[in-house]
Amino acid sequence: AERHAGPIDLLVVDVVLPAWQTGERVARIAADRPGVRVLYLSGYLDDAEGIDELRRRGLVLQKPFTVSAFAAAVREVLAPPA
Repeated sequence: AERHAGPIDLLVVDVVLPAWQTGERVARIAADRPGVRVLYLSGYLDDAEGIDELRRRGLVLQKPFTVSAFAAAVREVLAPPA
């Protein structure tokens, strides 16, 4: 994201990425690129710390998921606000 000069419409990120500090990085990217939408992926929704906060910031998709579920989640995240 830091090296990409063009627009970023969607950030797809795993909730648990060791050594990536997901929350901090997403917040930094969102601060630099207002309006970026976020789709969080997780296989550990029941155990994920702060999952309610993540849901407020974007959609959370539970792993494993199908291609059609992923496509539906992307459409939902990118849809204009109601």
